[in-house]
Amino acid sequence: METKISQTSISKLEFMELINKAREGDQNAMMEIIKLYESEMIYLSRYIKMPKEDALQAMILGLIELIKRGEIND
Repeated sequence: METKISQTSISKLEFMELINKAREGDQNAMMEIIKLYESEMIYLSRYIKMPKEDALQAMILGLIELIKRGEIND
């Protein structure tokens, strides 16, 4: 079963594999996850009362922290 994530479709299994690799320190996997959510973060940055780049940086940092702490699960 495919899970629609962002504008790119990947399976839930593929997404969880990326999450696990990112938790283990794979920077390429982390970048792939960030790319999956990039368009949503750009959209949402318009509604945060701070410069766009600062808002994007804060959201990316938050996503990385969630992944590293293991708060994203299936």
